[in-house]
Amino acid sequence: MCDRQIVKECVCIWFGSEEAFEELIRSEVLDALSAGLQNGVFTRSWSLCVCSPLLWAFWDLSASFAAHGLLEDAFEFGIAGLVLWFLCAPMYIDYGTWIIRRYCHLASTTFWECLKNFEVLLLALLGFSFIAGTFVLCRLIWSEQRYRVVLFGGAWCLLALCHFVYRRFSSSLNDPSGRDLTHCALRI
Repeated sequence: MCDRQIVKECVCIWFGSEEAFEELIRSEVLDALSAGLQNGVFTRSWSLCVCSPLLWAFWDLSASFAAHGLLEDAFEFGIAGLVLWFLCAPMYIDYGTWIIRRYCHLASTTFWECLKNFEVLLLALLGFSFIAGTFVLCRLIWSEQRYRVVLFGGAWCLLALCHFVYRRFSSSLNDPSGRDLTHCALRI
C-alpha cells in the first residue's frame, strides 16, 4: 500500500470523507489562514529589513556628496534617506497591504479583472507619488537645505504619528470573531 492510499484512508476515518476534509480546508482553514496573513504579517522590523537598500542608496549618495565637499547636500540626503527608510517605507508597505486586502477578490469577467488590477496599480502609484511629491515640494518651498530636510522629516513624523494612532485605533475595532470592523468606524 502506498503513502497516498494510507493518507486517504486516514482522512476518511478522521473527517468522514475526502469531500468533508476538502470542505473544511476551503472554509475554516482558509478563513484562519487569511485572518493570520492579514494581521501582522508585515511587521515594522520586517519592513525596515526589506527596505534597508533604500537607506543604503541614500547614504551612498550622501557619502558621495561628502567626498566632494558638498556637506549640506550630504546632510540633506542622509537625513532624507533615514526618513524614507524609517517612516515612509513601512507606511507604504502598510498602504500596499491595505490595497491588496481591499481588492483581494476575483472579478466576474476578464475585463473587470484587468480594470481592477489597473486600479490597484494606480493606487500604488498614488502612494509612491505622494512620497516623491512631499520630497519635491519641500525642495520647492525652501531654498535652504537644512530647512528642507527638517520640513520633509517633520511632515513625515506627523504622518507617521497619525498612522500609528490609526493602527492602534483600527486594531481595537476587531470583533471577537476576527472580522475587521474598520470600515464601520469610518462611517461613524
